Amino acid sequence: MLAAARAEVRRREEALVEARDKLAAMETMEQAMQWCTARYGRDGTDPITPPTPADHKRVDEAQSNLGTDQHGSGRGERSALITSLFRAEPDRWWKAREVADALGGLKANNIRMSLNHMTRMERLIKSPDARYRLAPSQIPDPPALVTGQADAAPVTASNAE
Repeated sequence: MLAAARAEVRRREEALVEARDKLAAMETMEQAMQWCTARYGRDGTDPITPPTPADHKRVDEAQSNLGTDQHGSGRGERSALITSLFRAEPDRWWKAREVADALGGLKANNIRMSLNHMTRMERLIKSPDARYRLAPSQIPDPPALVTGQADAAPVTASNAE
C-alpha cells in the first residue's frame, strides 16, 4: 500500500512539473503575442512603411549604373542585350522564353528576372499575360525626313530649264 501511495505522489509531482512547464511556455507565448500586438497592431499591419516603387527604382538605378547588380550577375550587360533585341522590333510583345532563345539559350528564369527589373525601371511594359515590350520612352525616334528645297538637286545651268 505504501508503494502505491508513493507511486501516486510521484505521478502527481510529474504532472505538476509538466503543468508548470506548460504554464511557462504559455507565458512566453503570451509575451510574444503582446510584443507582436505592440509592434504590429491588432490587425497585423506593420506600422513601418514598406519600400515604395520609387525606392526600388533608386536602388535599381544605382545597380544599373554599376553595370551589374549587387551580386555581380551581369544584369546590366543582359539588360543591354535585351534592349538592343527589343529595339530591333519595338512593336513586338515578347515572352521571356522567346527572349532567352533569341539571346542564345540563356536561362528563361534569369531573363524573366531581368525583364521584371527593367519593368520596375520603366524601360519595359509588362502585359497581364507576362509579355514585354519597350516602353514608349525607350523607343528610338525614326530618322528625321528632310523635305523641301534641301532635298532638291542644286540648281545649275544644265538643269535650270
